[in-house]
Amino acid sequence: MRQRWNHVAFQYDGRTSASFVDGRRDRSGRFPGEVLASGDRSFFIGGTSWSARLSSVDEVRLATVARADAWLLAEAVNQADPGGFVQVVEVQGRP
Repeated sequence: MRQRWNHVAFQYDGRTSASFVDGRRDRSGRFPGEVLASGDRSFFIGGTSWSARLSSVDEVRLATVARADAWLLAEAVNQADPGGFVQVVEVQGRP
């Protein structure tokens, strides 16, 4: 069975949270309060304190700003096919 990787992202702008799967908005809604408040709150990636991890986590990035939807789509496309995202070609006929 071939493993399938997904690019998963979460966005929070201070009022609304959204989840993205492979660059496409999956769900969104209002989320009052601080998501990552300081203090004794725990933050888990790939599982919770009471559950087993059901998948592998390859890479994690955290940002201090909410990324735009287009930025998240570009990031997912780049992760899926880095060689096809940008092509560098030699320009012919220039001195």
